Amino acid sequence: MTIDDYVKLTQIGFYLAIASVTVLTYLKAKDTLLNSVNTEYHKHVIDALIKASDSLFSEFDENSENHWTKGDRIKDTIEEINNEFIEHKEKILEMGEFPGGVRVSDLERRLMSMIREYKSDPFLPEEIRSKIVDLLQNRFDVHHSVTFREITEYRDLLAQGKHNDSLEMNYAWVSNKINDQLYKQGCGVSQVEEAVHEIRMDIKSYLEKFNPLKNA
Repeated sequence: MTIDDYVKLTQIGFYLAIASVTVLTYLKAKDTLLNSVNTEYHKHVIDALIKASDSLFSEFDENSENHWTKGDRIKDTIEEINNEFIEHKEKILEMGEFPGGVRVSDLERRLMSMIREYKSDPFLPEEIRSKIVDLLQNRFDVHHSVTFREITEYRDLLAQGKHNDSLEMNYAWVSNKINDQLYKQGCGVSQVEEAVHEIRMDIKSYLEKFNPLKNA
């Protein structure tokens, strides 16, 4: 081999070495980037799951403003109807009907807001998202249909001249009818709490995948 041949071989070896270093450097950078993106993604998943868990349980947390005992929604609605009836009693009785409709409750608004949020949350695992949305949607549908029917019936009874002399006491039996119907359709307070606990246990199982001590 001539000197030129050796020079060419040396150059080829040099270029191959440079190419190898470049490829290895790229692969290392790629792995580093992917690991960083992967870590950030899982962080968002964990945050989304914790937020969903806390939000669902807040209705049963006595220290939360969302606790189901804070602010009797049905009682407030009945009081509003009674006050409206007293103010327009003669006209309502004369017409034989109670004009207007049943307003959406604070609970229903909260359920609708949560449904919209979780329906498209990009970081909630699909199997958990579907369970949450199904629970919230069923609760909204059942609560809305039951309360609308019972409240409308109560308004009609007042317009027909019934229960007019016991307005302050009417809340009790109307509330009992509503709660009875909610339980019959699986949406009573204790039933919903049990369903929430089941979802939170699913969330717990999912989060255990990220437990460094367990997976060590």
